[in-house]
Amino acid sequence: MTIPSPNWRIGAALLALLAFLGGAPGAFAAAAVCSNPGKDGPVTVSGVVNSYYPGSTVSAGSTSIPVGAIDTSSGGSSTAIGAGDLVLVMQMQDADINSTNTSSYGGSSAGSGQTALNNSGVYEYATVASTYAGGSPIALAAPLKNSYRTAAYVAGTSGQRTFQVIRVPQYSSATLGGTVLAAPWNGATGGVMVFDVGGQLNWSGQIIDVQGRGFRGGGGLYLKGADATQTGWASTDYASTLSQLSPVIAPNPSSAAGPFRGSNGAKGEGIAGTSRYLFVPSTVGAVTNGAGAVFDTGVEGYPNGTMARGAPGNAGGGGTDGRPAAAYAGGNDQNTGGGGGGGYAAGGSGGFGWTPGTPPGSNTGGFGGAGVPMAASRLTLGGGGGAGVTNNGTGNPNYGLASSGAAGGGIVLIRARTITGSGTINANGTAGNQGVCNDASGGGGGGGSVLVFASGNNGNVGTLVINASGGMGGSNTGNGTGENATACGAYNQQPHGPGGGGGGGFAALSSTSNATINVAGSANGTTSPSPTSTAPYGSSSSPGGYQISSVVSTDVPGSGANALCSPLLTTSKVTTKSNTVQGGVTSYTITVGNGAAYGTATGVALSDALPSPFTFATTDTIALAGGATRTAVVNPTAGATSPSWGTFTIPGGGSVAISFTVNVPVATALGTYQNPASVTYDDPTRTAAGQKVTPGGLYTTGDFVPGSNYLASSSTQEDVTVWMAATVTKTFSPVSVVAGGTALLNILIGNPNSVQVTGAAFNDVFPSGLTAVGGSVTMSGCTAFGPSTIAAGATSFSQSGGTIPANGTCTFSVSVATAAAASYTNTLPPGALSNNLNVTNVAPGTGTLLARPSIAKSFSPAAVSPGVNATLSFAITNPNSAQALTGTSFTDTFPAGLVASAASVTVTGAGCTGFAPATVTAGATSFALTAGTLPALGTCTVSFPVSSAILGNYVNTAGGVTTTETVAAGAPSNAA
Repeated sequence: MTIPSPNWRIGAALLALLAFLGGAPGAFAAAAVCSNPGKDGPVTVSGVVNSYYPGSTVSAGSTSIPVGAIDTSSGGSSTAIGAGDLVLVMQMQDADINSTNTSSYGGSSAGSGQTALNNSGVYEYATVASTYAGGSPIALAAPLKNSYRTAAYVAGTSGQRTFQVIRVPQYSSATLGGTVLAAPWNGATGGVMVFDVGGQLNWSGQIIDVQGRGFRGGGGLYLKGADATQTGWASTDYASTLSQLSPVIAPNPSSAAGPFRGSNGAKGEGIAGTSRYLFVPSTVGAVTNGAGAVFDTGVEGYPNGTMARGAPGNAGGGGTDGRPAAAYAGGNDQNTGGGGGGGYAAGGSGGFGWTPGTPPGSNTGGFGGAGVPMAASRLTLGGGGGAGVTNNGTGNPNYGLASSGAAGGGIVLIRARTITGSGTINANGTAGNQGVCNDASGGGGGGGSVLVFASGNNGNVGTLVINASGGMGGSNTGNGTGENATACGAYNQQPHGPGGGGGGGFAALSSTSNATINVAGSANGTTSPSPTSTAPYGSSSSPGGYQISSVVSTDVPGSGANALCSPLLTTSKVTTKSNTVQGGVTSYTITVGNGAAYGTATGVALSDALPSPFTFATTDTIALAGGATRTAVVNPTAGATSPSWGTFTIPGGGSVAISFTVNVPVATALGTYQNPASVTYDDPTRTAAGQKVTPGGLYTTGDFVPGSNYLASSSTQEDVTVWMAATVTKTFSPVSVVAGGTALLNILIGNPNSVQVTGAAFNDVFPSGLTAVGGSVTMSGCTAFGPSTIAAGATSFSQSGGTIPANGTCTFSVSVATAAAASYTNTLPPGALSNNLNVTNVAPGTGTLLARPSIAKSFSPAAVSPGVNATLSFAITNPNSAQALTGTSFTDTFPAGLVASAASVTVTGAGCTGFAPATVTAGATSFALTAGTLPALGTCTVSFPVSSAILGNYVNTAGGVTTTETVAAGAPSNAA
């Protein structure tokens, strides 16, 4: 028996550590890449749950795996591998053997085994990248630890090498609702049942069954030995091929196949390759080989042939007949049994050949397959049993099929947080057929392998029975009793080689408390004894397998167990504007990060209840890093008090950062405001859809949720202090100028708060056409502002570095000039003032420099007779494009001799309103306009009659405008 490696056991200190970490999901996450715990939700499990892909050669360190199409030919799931999935990468066949036709065949022991295991049984869990979009190759989140290879059989050199990639369901919780199966191994994929549970697994009294779903047994062939011309076979053969006789075997032939030219039984399938001739039972995993068919792969499968007693790797050897070269009618009749397939332990050897005189006959039965030194990091399928030699084709099914070798057990890998209930895992090798009559029998299948790991509850795996025993070797003649009493009674005391027992399998558990482990090697088959022979007739049983009861998470290679891969979310919050004002705004950034190498968090939702009376304004940015994605888009509306942004998925090492602006209403009380932030996400241990957890809470399992929300009371990073807004006032003195005229621009900035502000600055951009005259800047009420001068022609006015005292006001004055007769509105916008406390202005400071209006005067008619009225008109024009002028007034003193006539004052022009007075009195020597509104870019004409009794020219000047009225004898009258 192989001595287990010392690293299969751990000391008391590690056991104590395991117990401690059992209550802290994520404890081992930093040591290995994690996947997406709970991704497949809470389920009731039954049937085949895994999807299988054949792999193409890939090197250690690669971040992608080339694969073939998903393989559903043997009943695997059709669920394709997707982004964030957990996969199992496992090398199924990779051993090298000595293929010489000598007792050195195999390599690790006489006639059996291998010269090198290579990576046979090596595996690792891997996480599919969040960016993977399907197809081949499969992108990975982290490099592979091992190399894996696939290669076809090479004649004379090596058997086929295979590895597969298996999708691993990631349940949040699981209850077995029926028998759970693996698709049977088909030479490329299958044979493995694997899933992870983030929370609780309940066996629920059900069965996980991979019995007989491992490597296949050698196919029993109806053989008639060599004819007189064939000398290639001998009773000393360890490896040979088969010369076919009609009918020719085609792929998937009927059970009525043969007879064939040949003398040796087919080898089983194992880690070193695949025999050409395999038995495929109609009922997979049947305890005995019943109905079925021989499958011809079309290639020899093992170097130097797939027939005879040599046992390649853990596959059982076929029987080698003791008399292969007799004539057709009587040759190939010393039928020897097939060897049992190996598990952890070697399979037993097949029995002696029949001799009619003095048994025992030829000691050339198939060697048992070698045992594989398995560990938690190396698991193999049970080896297939070798076929016995048959020349009469007895038993059911007939035509030699009943002499086939049996299939080995499959592989089960389960990881969960806690496990409860009672259940059974069957990974036995199947038994050889017990109903053969006058022919040899096949070897039993080797036991498979089982790994069950629970991270919590001290590793307890529930009330579990694990069966990973070898299958019993096939029997023949039956001594005239039982199922063979009628069919085989005539052959009593005519012994033929029974099959060797299948090797015991392997089990690795986190604890054997309440667990029953059966990894026994199986008994050999029997034959009808004779006076000179016993029932075993040279066949042998197998030694027992092995079990480990101290598996810890780090024993299992690759991505960590879902139960130890819970996300580790940390929430932080900062403000980029820790001081603001009533009526202003502030901004926050909430960041949620997942710890590197921890499991993916799904359904992540950020929660932020804003402090009253703050309200949401805008989302500024949403930054996704490390593979994080936004899975459901919900944008908060303006005015919301608890904004939300939908949901996100954050893998280990990923993060989501949301920056947003909020309004601070004018009515906000002065003071400092704190603002917490929290996150929720899908409970990776949930037992029902929609269950969420938050850091610091409890999982459905009752365990503490690691990570942290942002507690406002424990940090000042998000604190916002609200102040009264600054005031800004702007004026021009004078308020209007003519084109090219100058005025003094005055800016008054007030700080209404009880604290001074420092580092104050603003930049006032002049409207087009308004420029600085140049010279000194007059400042009062504040200190440290600069510069103290402004350049001629400057189009803006800036100050910085100043201090505004508490409850103080700063006044700045500079001279400006206009380029045209137009209005100039100069605005310092909201937020223009900056300082150390963000005491800014929320209202604009605006001043308008106006262009002065013009007056045009006229008499109509220009000449009148004495005492005749003429109309005196004042056309007043407002040159300002956006500003109406109110309170228009002037006084016009008439020249001597010119007087007003009693009449109404008329006003014409669109938009001209409010002019006064409405009348003039007779004999008035002046006119005073006291009111009136001039529309922007409008002209208002004010008119009334005047006359003179004296001849002469009357020059009237007002508002800088001069006009002349002539009174002459004989002038035409305008009385009309």
